[in-house]
Amino acid sequence: MTVADAKARPLPAGDEALVLNESRLPLLLGLYAAAWLLLLAWCARTPPFDDIEQLVWVHSLEWGYFKHPPLPTWILAGASLIAPQGPPLTYVLGAFSILGAHAIFWYVLRAVHGRRIATVLLLASLCITLYNQRLHYFNHNVVMMPAIAVCVAMTWRLTLRHSWGAWAAIGVAMGLGMLTKYQVALAGICIGLWWLRMRWWREPAHVKGLLLAVLIACVIFLPHVLWLIHHDWAPLHYAEKTSLGIGLSPAERVRASVEWLADWLLNRSMPAWMVVGATLAWASRRAKASGAGPVLAEPAPEVPAVWREFWLLWGFVPMLLMMGLGLGMGVELQKHWGTAFMLWTLPAVLALKPKTFTFLGTSAAQRAAWVAFCVIQGLTLVQFWATSPKGLSSLNTGHWQYFPSQELADQLAPKARAALGGPIDIISGRSAIAGALSLRMPEHPKVLINGDPSTSPWISAEELKNARIIEVFPAEELPPGAQWAWPGWAWRPGWSPLSRLQPQDVRSPHSEPAHGDH
Repeated sequence: MTVADAKARPLPAGDEALVLNESRLPLLLGLYAAAWLLLLAWCARTPPFDDIEQLVWVHSLEWGYFKHPPLPTWILAGASLIAPQGPPLTYVLGAFSILGAHAIFWYVLRAVHGRRIATVLLLASLCITLYNQRLHYFNHNVVMMPAIAVCVAMTWRLTLRHSWGAWAAIGVAMGLGMLTKYQVALAGICIGLWWLRMRWWREPAHVKGLLLAVLIACVIFLPHVLWLIHHDWAPLHYAEKTSLGIGLSPAERVRASVEWLADWLLNRSMPAWMVVGATLAWASRRAKASGAGPVLAEPAPEVPAVWREFWLLWGFVPMLLMMGLGLGMGVELQKHWGTAFMLWTLPAVLALKPKTFTFLGTSAAQRAAWVAFCVIQGLTLVQFWATSPKGLSSLNTGHWQYFPSQELADQLAPKARAALGGPIDIISGRSAIAGALSLRMPEHPKVLINGDPSTSPWISAEELKNARIIEVFPAEELPPGAQWAWPGWAWRPGWSPLSRLQPQDVRSPHSEPAHGDH
């Protein structure tokens, strides 16, 4: 049985209120954001490393930075014109990116399957831990999410009918996506594969549309390419050092790739599968009890038969391409690389057995989905609180959110000012530590990342000559003129190659706290 085979009848008045529409959707997302952001902000002793990184970079608007393209930093700079710059602003921007992508996710699902099924799958996706417990992260992975979502939405629109506007939107989304993270190229591959699958090369309008999208994307991305040429392709060199150039052995490739895939499907997505599983189980039980089979609460939309292939494309191809990098090239797959694509896996898995969509569209499914969503969200909120600095000390995870940046800044700053003879102008050292301390000091000193002016364009050579500078670095023993900042870390006036040290370089038992995506 498929969705089109099922009968349809209106929902009871009470159940109709459970179905999201254009007015209820923003209300749900707003309440969801408020609950999670308030808890995340209250619990964390230090903002996510990625937010700190953007607050460091925003001191100079460039066409690129040593690790990534520039769009997230530009967005933060633009938002700072209308709201105070600081961690709360990055929290809101991160939530806006993630939930904006989810709103588009709902609209695409509604177009393919109707509002009832879209409601259930949106509730499930909001339970993926990458989206709720990291709702306050503002980084390149979350900013890429709306760009990917626009590409998916416009590709489906083109499947229904040709549209110059849809092709132009794809071009803008791809261009801005490439200014966010090069991984958006996976979306370009998916669009290309769909263009071939639909045989659009036979239709001049679609050929010209594709050329239009490519032209728009290239125009948007070109200034960053010029920046890359003039800066020795710095982000690519960074990627080689951190993941692309790892060169794992064959056995390590298989192990790491399987672990990465399991984390995607069975770890971070597990709460979503619990919502879907509970919903299907209850809807199936109610259908058997009635003896009439599943009864849809609304007629299924009239859509092309290729809808299953569409979901399989967007849900599995990016995943398989990344798996190919790990297995074929020995790339160290990062867990957060699935951020922009994980929500699209939900309809793809369900498309393997289309009958499941029939049950998700029933009246019983609406009630079951909301109950499962509320239970899982409640448990997840409690679990996050319990493992946070505000929770149970026995469950301390050692996560970056535990880093006592305010206490350390209060201890270090008076000593540093006394040694420098005035306010601190610049902190040199690892971006996470130096940036966190800078945020907590009243003068908010600039950060000289790794003591390297080439990675810190917001600091001029002239400024370095006259500024009051301290450096923070990992250490087992105190070098001349240094003092302990906290166990395993020291500081001293000035800046030197010590600023570039990694914790492992000195075999310190007190490594830098783990941080988020980078």
